[in-house]
Amino acid sequence: MKLTQVISLVSVFVELFASTSAHAQTSALTVEILDKGSHSITQIVDGNRVQLRAVLTGNVSAETQVDFLLDGKAIGICVVAANENTCTTDFIETLGWYWAEGGVSVPARKIQAKAENEAGEAIVDIAPRPVVLAHGLISTAEKFSDYLVYLEAIGVKGYAVGDGQFKGVLNMGNLNNPAESTLTIAENAAQLDTYIEGVKSATGAEQVDLIAHSMGGLVTRYYIHQLMTEDDVAQLIMLGTPNGGSPCGGILASPGFFMPSTLELQTNYINNIFNPQITNTRGVPFHAIGGALITDPSLSPCSGVPSDSTVSQASLEAIPLQLAGLPPLEHNFLATDEAAFREFIQPLLQSPMNGFATSPASQPAFAPEPEQFTQTYSGHLDKDGSTSVTIEIDGNVSVASFGLYDSTQSLQVAVQGASGNTLELDLDNKGILIDDPQTMLYLGYGFENPKPGAWVVTLSTSGETPSTGADYALYARFIGGAALNAQVNEFLPQVGQAVTLSASLDGGQIETAYGNILLPDGKRKHVDLTQAGSQFTAEFTPTQTGLHGIELITTGITPDGFHIDRAVSLAIEAQPAPLSQTRTWVIILAGVAFLLVFPVFTIVKRKRK
Repeated sequence: MKLTQVISLVSVFVELFASTSAHAQTSALTVEILDKGSHSITQIVDGNRVQLRAVLTGNVSAETQVDFLLDGKAIGICVVAANENTCTTDFIETLGWYWAEGGVSVPARKIQAKAENEAGEAIVDIAPRPVVLAHGLISTAEKFSDYLVYLEAIGVKGYAVGDGQFKGVLNMGNLNNPAESTLTIAENAAQLDTYIEGVKSATGAEQVDLIAHSMGGLVTRYYIHQLMTEDDVAQLIMLGTPNGGSPCGGILASPGFFMPSTLELQTNYINNIFNPQITNTRGVPFHAIGGALITDPSLSPCSGVPSDSTVSQASLEAIPLQLAGLPPLEHNFLATDEAAFREFIQPLLQSPMNGFATSPASQPAFAPEPEQFTQTYSGHLDKDGSTSVTIEIDGNVSVASFGLYDSTQSLQVAVQGASGNTLELDLDNKGILIDDPQTMLYLGYGFENPKPGAWVVTLSTSGETPSTGADYALYARFIGGAALNAQVNEFLPQVGQAVTLSASLDGGQIETAYGNILLPDGKRKHVDLTQAGSQFTAEFTPTQTGLHGIELITTGITPDGFHIDRAVSLAIEAQPAPLSQTRTWVIILAGVAFLLVFPVFTIVKRKRK
């Protein structure tokens, strides 16, 4: 081969290599991260929505697609138009544990962009979503002091509603003053709304996780359905929430404790008023954790089993949700137990990208069996005082469970059976003691196949009883025996609209029946029911708007001569009466007349001037 040919061939290879290298080398495009206000940012909070913008080094001659990647996986695209050099993606949701698929927090993340011959990247700092915690009945923000420590240990900032950091305080009962009024679920939801806005403003977060204990879950459900205006909540985690109600609430409503919250906890209120109206999850995943402390029906004075002493599993799952677990915990320990937090709650908070399943609109799915209770016997014992309550147990009762709420948790209890003997109360085998003043139940004793007849429960103060004495509420729950069926014909009547109360008894004959009605202003009204065929009925006409509690109490007798004591807690919510047609026309005509007369009056006044 001649030298000139060799030189020529080398030149060709050099040119080819130079051309290939030039093609492989890409220019650096600029990557920008934009918040929802189109501001360029370098920090975001997990769950915020962002847009990604690409700026090429020069205008393109034809449409050019830009691909954005996170951890090598596509997260969005945009298209640069011909003769332009920039484009912006649609909004991208960053939801997932620090915006990652593996669920492993990485505070600084790299976003890459590629477009034909250009590539670029941007680094963004990501913080975890804040957690807002809502307490339940007879509680405060301090309920979650342990949870705040657990959250901090995994790098998450927690905020308990009512802690004073932001406006918004929940009020569902003051332990030191049981008769003091509470806020309604709707009013507490408005407080929650205000508090969440404060958290979002302070942290820059667009979404929060909600953890709600007990009645706080009902408040959060109302907030999500009725007040949430944007995608403010990534997920709701409910701890022992009575989504189907809790009979324990009706028991405390009878003596007027913690009203109206205890009325709103009743199974009757939840299933006939609350659940039919609060149905929209707005796409927020609902999770629930319940306690399975009690599995023996004889040890559960005010709820079905399994339960946490206050809320049964059936009530917890009364709406469509994802059950995360049922640890063997008492109701209030659900909001303090570290093992339950680590096992059930932490994995939910650390759900990765694409790990959030949307929930369907919550439709009521729970039709509870009517619980059979005696009437609630309530009162106040002065220091060094005592009282005896007679509870009639009819035949065929397989389980009788006595429940006591004692505001001081200091009263002594003695039970005399129908045989006349004072029974030995064995907490280890027949009883349950809840040593937590925030629990609606303090003490319970259960008896299987109790002897029919009059049982006498004696309550006495002790050396631990304060000088101011103690408030109490005592009742019994029966399985088997006579069954009281009671209802109202209208749960949402208008003011001035008559409501019919009715009661019938299976397994016996009603002798007396009456309604003890607690009005919205705190006053009480007595209504006697009279026999009408196989039922006893009465009419009550509400004159005030708002929630009315009705304890419908009956006494009766069985065919074999045993006395019957049964009661049912009901609720109605009176609505404002509509304007009459005549009154409406009067208002319309008055308005028209004003619009006609006012201009004339103005003209006359000006002429006089």
